[in-house]
Amino acid sequence: MPFVLVLRRCFVRYLLVSCFARVLACLLFDLNLPPPGAEESLVEEQHFLTPSVAQDSIASSSRRRSRGEEPSNPTSTSSSSSSSYVAPVENIEALAKPKHKKARLDPIQPEISLLRGFQYQPNVRTSVAVVRKYQMLFETRINSGEFDSSTSGHKKEDVHPTLRVAMVGLKDGTAGRVVKVLNRITDHVQPYENWRKLFKILITYVYELHQAVLMRSGMTPPAQRLQHSRLFIWLLKEIFQPGQDTLPVLGIIQKPYPDWKGDRPFARLGRTQIELIDYFSGDGEPEAAGKAVYLVATYQHEYPDQYSRSIPSSRIIRKDPMAKTQKQVRFEKCLASILNRLPENLPKKLHSYNLDKGDPVHQLINSYRISFEQQRATHLLTPNKGRTLHPSLPLAGYFPQQMEGVMFIEIIDKEANSPVRTEAKDIVFPRILKFICKLHLNLLNSLDATPREDEQITSVKELCQWFCQILMFPNEDKSLPIMGPTKVNDIIAPWEDFKNEGRELFEPVQLQLVNHFSGAWRSEANLKFVAGFMLATFYQEFYPSLFNHLIHLKMH
Repeated sequence: MPFVLVLRRCFVRYLLVSCFARVLACLLFDLNLPPPGAEESLVEEQHFLTPSVAQDSIASSSRRRSRGEEPSNPTSTSSSSSSSYVAPVENIEALAKPKHKKARLDPIQPEISLLRGFQYQPNVRTSVAVVRKYQMLFETRINSGEFDSSTSGHKKEDVHPTLRVAMVGLKDGTAGRVVKVLNRITDHVQPYENWRKLFKILITYVYELHQAVLMRSGMTPPAQRLQHSRLFIWLLKEIFQPGQDTLPVLGIIQKPYPDWKGDRPFARLGRTQIELIDYFSGDGEPEAAGKAVYLVATYQHEYPDQYSRSIPSSRIIRKDPMAKTQKQVRFEKCLASILNRLPENLPKKLHSYNLDKGDPVHQLINSYRISFEQQRATHLLTPNKGRTLHPSLPLAGYFPQQMEGVMFIEIIDKEANSPVRTEAKDIVFPRILKFICKLHLNLLNSLDATPREDEQITSVKELCQWFCQILMFPNEDKSLPIMGPTKVNDIIAPWEDFKNEGRELFEPVQLQLVNHFSGAWRSEANLKFVAGFMLATFYQEFYPSLFNHLIHLKMH
């Protein structure tokens, strides 16, 4: 066979084998995948900051991460230097995507959708105590005169070329300059009145969004309040004192001043400061939601472990409702015995009768009714430093302006979402007081050995006194009041205090009364049940013989 023919056949076979190998490689391997180990490095290169941040900021962040370093203070992320700037991105929710490994496992991302249903009320004073606290700290700072500037205005070269911020001389002529935000419409220094309005809007939106995130995390109320405080402290620091090498949004700086006309106009401006300058130069309301997402996401990025869904929902030991103790069984039997003695339809003569001035029992009832009104008149809810809502009960705590270390606990009407005041005084308290006294006397008179009249009057007095006590002045070692004052630390409600976590703050009878006063009083069935529950509790504590007698009647 000629040599040329052999060579041709070998070449054809080579082509066939090569084509087959290429087809097989495409089927067995994804040529678009990175080499082994490269995927992990790609994940690590995903940055938290969006493209609007300067490139040297991203580079410095990458270098720090490649060395295995973590930010040493809350301002380390926002204090990154910048060399170029693009207007704040519209899709601000992209900032909520965390880069930290632990946060990436199960993040709780702040999103504008969490604010759905929230509507800011511009003419309503903020009622949340923790928000009011830091709002007052902010206003005290800007009203102190610390940042007052000269009336000569600012020089053109002291205005940033793209941001609405300027360096202005101090009012008293001392060394240094004050960094101030300019109004983007008038180009004048933003007046303090606008600062107060804009900060109130911003902190309200931040609180609402942050609260939604914390609720998703399953944090207990003490942990939630602590996180709110930490976030607001961080926010104030980012405004006034972000860091040694970072310009404040409002604050005094010394030489060397930044050269905004040079080739690095963003050299001493952090991303958070740029976002805040952009916000405080505007109107507030249209941009507040987006800025809140950015701020919560930035803070969450710096403290990722505190927002993991793996955090226990509570340290409270919840008892098995099916595992009833003998004491509970006996109580339920006494309660059933009392309720069985009540007619299906309550006649008004049991709870809405007129008081006879000549009847000693009626005199007692009237005296405690008046005492209740007088005590309630001293519980002034305004002016106050704010309020805090109980996480699960219709209760609110009000911190009076002129009384340090005191909080008034009030029952909230579920329909009106406001304290139960007039109804409690005029309807609910007098009616249930009359009812339990009448029912108590009827039970005493049904006994085989009816007590003497003076003994009955004494027992009615004890019942009235006990009722007022569990409402307004219970034993502090046992429970909190549900309509009265209690001692507190700062403006932290007892249910927000870590030392009370896991402790039952209210007695079972108080919980029944909270439900009754908050709106269930409109139901006759609830009136009967609450009255029976109160008497069973009263007898169990003060009249054990009567308590046992009612249990015996139920058993037979």
